[in-house]
Order: sequence, then C-alpha cells, then structure tokens
Amino acid sequence: MRATAMLLVAAVTLPALAGCASPSGGPASSGSRAPDVMATFYPLQFLAQRVAGPDLVVGSVVRPGVEPHDYEATADDVVKIHDAKALVVMGAGFEAWLQTARSQAPDTRLIVSTEGLRTRANPDEEEAKSLPADPHTWMSPVLAQQMARNVQAGLAAAWPDKAATFRANADQLVADLKELDREYRLTLANCSTPFAVTNHAAFGYLAEEYNFTQIPIAGLDPEAEPDPQTVAHVVDEAKAHNVTVVFFEDSVSSKVAQTIADQAHATTRVLSPIEIVPEERQRQGVDYFTVMREDMVALHDGMGCSP
Repeated sequence: MRATAMLLVAAVTLPALAGCASPSGGPASSGSRAPDVMATFYPLQFLAQRVAGPDLVVGSVVRPGVEPHDYEATADDVVKIHDAKALVVMGAGFEAWLQTARSQAPDTRLIVSTEGLRTRANPDEEEAKSLPADPHTWMSPVLAQQMARNVQAGLAAAWPDKAATFRANADQLVADLKELDREYRLTLANCSTPFAVTNHAAFGYLAEEYNFTQIPIAGLDPEAEPDPQTVAHVVDEAKAHNVTVVFFEDSVSSKVAQTIADQAHATTRVLSPIEIVPEERQRQGVDYFTVMREDMVALHDGMGCSP
C-alpha cells in the first residue's frame, strides 16, 4: 500500500453521500444492511465477525479477490467507514490511506488489531519507507489470539451492552486459535528440511513460531519483481538446503516460483498468506482456519516433516 489516494474524496461531500452507502458485498454482509463494522481486509474481517457474532455486519474495505498491499481506498470506501461505528485496521503503517479516511470519518471508532504486539521490522530499506513493519501477524495463531482480544476490547467500547457476548465469542475464537497452534506444533515438530522457499516474505511470524526458515523470493510486497541476482541466490539456497518444494501464492503469478523450482529441481505448491479468500471459496465454507490448515499440510509435506 504505497499510494495514499489523497484526492479520493475531493469530488464528493460525505453528508450528501451518507445515505447511499452499500455493504461490502462479501459473504459476511447481511442482505442490503450497511456494515456496522468495517475491517481493512479479509483476516481482520474474519476475526471481527467471529468476535462480533451474527448481530453485527462486518464489511471489508478491500474486496474479496483484491490484493491489499497496494490498495487505494475509494470514495465509496470512505463513506462506508464514515457510516460504520468501528473500523478494524492492522496499523503499523500497513494502511497508507488511513489518515485520509480517518479525517473524513472522525467519529468512527478505530480498533488497531496489532496494538501491543511485537512486530518484525521490514528488512528491505527501500520498502521500509512505506511499510516499516511486517504486517502478517495473523499468520501466527499465537499473535492472532492477541489480535482477537484487541478486537474484542474495541467492539466492547463501541457497544458496551454487547460486551459479554463479545467476550464469550472471543473466548471461543482464542480457544480455536490455541487448538490450531497445538496442531501446528505437532505437525511441524520434526522436519528433514526446515526451510521454505516462499513467493514473498509473508511467513516470517509463522516461521519464527514453528522453527523453520523462510527463504523469500520477494519482500513484504508480493508483487515486487525480484532481480536476476535475487533469483540466483534463492536457487542456490534451495539447492543448499535440499528444498524440494517452492511455494507460490494463489493470488499472485506463479511464474517466478516455477522458474526457481525448475532450476532447483523442485516442484511447486500453493502456500497462502490468507490476505485474500475469494468469495466463491467463502461461500463454500472456507475460512481462515481452513486455509491455515491447508498451509500446515503444505508445509508438512514440503519440508519433509514426520509423521
């Protein structure tokens, strides 16, 4: 997310538009009812909907299937944020459009999901100018527990009469995340090749939590094009660590990953950073936990873990 879309509301007046906002249209929407809560993108929408429960509608600023890193908020997004009672964001500089949107929606309660979390610094100096910290905290089931509690606290402040419901929902979500953490620890406990070549550096928190090393092809921006020297370095690393699988993402071209796999005599396989879950998959019941477990199996197989 590098561009801030500073002029996104220049041609509109929010009071005039306030009555024409529509829900995000994602699976979490309820009919034609406008969202009570807006979240930046899918992982936060999922956490917020689990904590909120069915009484509240949670929309997403970034639509299903749209890459969130370089997203520019639109005037319609700002209207939805203005009309919602709360906005759940990553923070840590991820939403470059946030200052503009907040200036147009000062009464919408801001809930920063990463508040109090220790974030990893972006090692790419150039990239760090616009994205100083690694935002992929939701990829760690442990950190996601604190994110859930931050969402709970924010929603309870916005709807005090529903605080007990939010607490009960968050308790169940945290219990589910603890079970997911337990499964990951068992599944990735013994791996013959604890190295994972990934499309971009989205898996640092996951790797840190479960003791494997991420070898990213690109930095925190999934659409950055690696130069030939970087490709050659990744190929060398893959060969040195006997990597047999190069992971690519379902929302990004697999071309570079396939090139590296060919040179390293490896195969390719999907490993999702869960920034996007397409609407069709959501309608089929696929959610954050589904994809996290798909990733767990892919890592298990790709790193030669046992049993």
